[in-house]
Amino acid sequence: MKKMKLALLAAVMVVALAACGTKDTNVNPTPEPTAAAPATATPEPTATPEPTATPKPTVTPKPTATPIPEFTQTFKDVYGEYGLKAGTCMSEFMSNDARSTEFIKKNFNSITFENELKPDYILDQEASKAAGDLVVKFSPATEKMLKWCQDNNMAVRGHTLIWHSQTPQWIFYDNFDTSGNLVGREVMLARMESYMKQVFELLEQKGYSDMFYAYDVVNEAWLDDGTMRPSNWLTTIGEDYLWQAFYLADKYAPEHIDLYYNDFNEQFKTEALYNFFQTLKDEDGNYLIDGVGFQAHLYTKDDLDLYFTHMDKIATLGLKINLTELDVCLGKYNDIGYATDQNKKIQGQFYYNLISGIMERVQAGSVKMDALTFWGFADELSWRQEYNPMLLDRKWKPKYAYGAALLMKEYAGFDEVTGDATQKPTATPKPTATPKPTATPLPTQAPEVEETIKDVMAEYGMKAGTCMSAYMLYDTKCQEIIKKNFNSITFENELKPDYVFNKEKSIATGELVVEFSEDTIKLLDWCKENGMAVRGHTLVWHSQTPNWIFYENFDESGSMASKEVMLERMESYIRQVFELLEEQGYIDMFYAYDVVNEAWMEDGTMRKWWANWYTTIGEEYLWYAFYYADKYAPEHIDLFYNDYNEHLKGDCLYNFVNTLVDEDGNYLIDGVGFQAHIYTEDDLDQYFSVVEQIGSTGLKVTLTELDVHLGKWEHPLPPTDENFKAQGQFLYNLVSGLVERAQAGKVEMNALTYWGFTDKLSWRKEYNPTLFDTEYRPKYAYYAALLMKEYAGFDEVTE
Repeated sequence: MKKMKLALLAAVMVVALAACGTKDTNVNPTPEPTAAAPATATPEPTATPEPTATPKPTVTPKPTATPIPEFTQTFKDVYGEYGLKAGTCMSEFMSNDARSTEFIKKNFNSITFENELKPDYILDQEASKAAGDLVVKFSPATEKMLKWCQDNNMAVRGHTLIWHSQTPQWIFYDNFDTSGNLVGREVMLARMESYMKQVFELLEQKGYSDMFYAYDVVNEAWLDDGTMRPSNWLTTIGEDYLWQAFYLADKYAPEHIDLYYNDFNEQFKTEALYNFFQTLKDEDGNYLIDGVGFQAHLYTKDDLDLYFTHMDKIATLGLKINLTELDVCLGKYNDIGYATDQNKKIQGQFYYNLISGIMERVQAGSVKMDALTFWGFADELSWRQEYNPMLLDRKWKPKYAYGAALLMKEYAGFDEVTGDATQKPTATPKPTATPKPTATPLPTQAPEVEETIKDVMAEYGMKAGTCMSAYMLYDTKCQEIIKKNFNSITFENELKPDYVFNKEKSIATGELVVEFSEDTIKLLDWCKENGMAVRGHTLVWHSQTPNWIFYENFDESGSMASKEVMLERMESYIRQVFELLEEQGYIDMFYAYDVVNEAWMEDGTMRKWWANWYTTIGEEYLWYAFYYADKYAPEHIDLFYNDYNEHLKGDCLYNFVNTLVDEDGNYLIDGVGFQAHIYTEDDLDQYFSVVEQIGSTGLKVTLTELDVHLGKWEHPLPPTDENFKAQGQFLYNLVSGLVERAQAGKVEMNALTYWGFTDKLSWRKEYNPTLFDTEYRPKYAYYAALLMKEYAGFDEVTE
């Protein structure tokens, strides 16, 4: 009878969840946070705008002005006329999907693996420990993809060797053990060389080397402000790690493989990249690099003339330029366009103008290019599907963008084709470059204060939280600030699924095995020793979850597990997490846990792409996750749903949480986490209205990852005193507004967590979003967090 009730509840939930997709929603989203997302090269989000009140279209109009034909030409044929390969990205998931493989084989002759050649797929920790040297070993998914490309005569673009993301942290530590110390420069240089050497040797030994024509040696090493991105490569080796990477790749890569630097927001980094590439030369003055990858994650309101200006400048160096991850989203970041016929026409025009402009440069010899790669091809499969960026719509029907990509102007969305393109979309001015701060101005009259953030929040019954990573355990200044100001910790990564599953033991036992990593244990011990409460993050997520858990026998070369098997694994996983915390004496520190993270899109639909929980179980996986968490979590731990762009998903989240009830109508959920990655030009009134909407359910609302960025997405602002004042004012108004609503009973809130505290260590450093500057000095935002209005950046305080 119990099972029947559960099945009925799950069915009811599916029906109720369908309502989320039919609500009118405001969709001007900021992209999801990029902490080790599985899709490659996620552009860093910036401004979250004030949502417009435009209802979501219920039906996407079918193009009528220019009928779109069934095309017989293919991209590889058209681009071949210009000497270019036509590429797309591919994942193991797509290699198992007949419709995807059929389309790819017809249209493309170059493949970039989305994840399967990234460091976390090819470095083997256990083998490295045993050998005492870094060991490269292709995963089953990697082998499967390489074999598919070989069987289908596909050229391959290798992606990627050196990257700050999706690189296992253990490779930087003594004995490949993160409980030890970071290794020194000489050891890390030796490991880098061994890594490069093995990759190219392994490709040769396995007979795959001849397929490769290019390889991304380094990915995303520069920030938009012209400074180097913090990473453990930089920490252990120093700034010349970039030169060393290209030197070693040049030493071991076969002559036929071009060596690339690859980056996003390339049009905003031109000066830094232009200068950087000229340093990548050997002792005879010859380039160690062959080309530059422009990821080209663009928007229809971008300025193409400006884009070409930057491309032309890089081209003067004589290096090849490849568009490596092209997609074109509708509108712009703070004003996303709906998938109307008119917006699709504009998208087609943009694609046409971009690609035809590139081909003109190739023919004229001003740009050397031998490949153009789209980051996908169908909106349904895109990592940014909510922005409708691809050539086929969600039903796999050709859009105007498809005709544009074939350089067929008559089908590319132009109302009249007389030779010149119709007027381009209005140009969006280039964001002002964010200079590297040299000295953040201190607030005028800013005092040394004894009061702390945790003291102030305690007056309102709230914990004060921040995020923490294992590397902070070696930074005494970090610990000093954290212990003084905060009493709640969220681990940045160390409780995510990829840190708590043990593959070898799972295979050996035939059951999913949870085992905390050394980093996880170190952080738990530190929190326990320092009296910190812990917010668990996260159990069920589409990202940073190993693919192997979804396969029969935990073997990715086989078939995906059935719904029944995955429900058993989900229950076992959740049960083991809470049992392990209890057994190891940590459970009492936890007061909340994110059961599910980021499951909903801004358009009110469930996230499906890369969401293997959804793929294997179905829509009811969300209900089951909370059912199992409610079953096994101790009573004192609140169970949360956590998401970003929360203020744009209010109606959807409101409907969703009301499906999370048991057979007696009691909530299985205790609260909703608002990540609160927001901007100084956001609309606080709109934000508060969604806080109150969710608060009206009686569930708790917690800001879980708060940071406030200067300006907005398409126009970040530099770190001037005036802009820091605006940041302080915004944060003061946000925190004081939340406190007022909590006191008035409009929302129940027992914690507020900042996603970091110093700009130096922020995951979005270039936007200066936190409370302390890069020198650990308090900004106006710090005093705002203390609710000290007189020091929070207001020129006059009359209240």
